[in-house]
Amino acid sequence: MAFSIGRSVGSAPVRNRIRRRLRAIARAQAGQLVPGWYLVGADAEYADSPYALAEEQFLQAAHRVGAMVSPTLEAR
Repeated sequence: MAFSIGRSVGSAPVRNRIRRRLRAIARAQAGQLVPGWYLVGADAEYADSPYALAEEQFLQAAHRVGAMVSPTLEAR
């Protein structure tokens, strides 16, 4: 998984905070993600959002692109 956080998002500490947060969320959800290559981006609002909201947005985006393991596949 790669993270793309552009300079327009903020200073280096802000971008690093966003990367660390995304990495933590991805690590926590690793068992639910379909194996593959993912490029994750975020905007400036992501840095100030609460962790729970950030995690919810990450999961919604992962579901939209089909990156989450479906319950039917887990049962096999």
